[in-house]
Amino acid sequence: MKISLDIPEDAFKTCYSSPEEFASALRKAAAIYWYQRTEISQGRSAQIAVSTQKIEETKVALQELGLHGDIETDID
Repeated sequence: MKISLDIPEDAFKTCYSSPEEFASALRKAAAIYWYQRTEISQGRSAQIAVSTQKIEETKVALQELGLHGDIETDID
């Protein structure tokens, strides 16, 4: 799924060097938020954070988010 947001260009320039870096931070923030509210699983939060279906990249994302668990059975 692709989502588009209209955000003023200067909204991200102080903290992020590019729109892609800002989008990555936004995905991670959303993933952490939804996981903390128990709306999604650890595996799903990692998938959202890295926007990928690859299991190895998802494991790395879990570690970056400070989450641990058996994602092999957590992702459909």
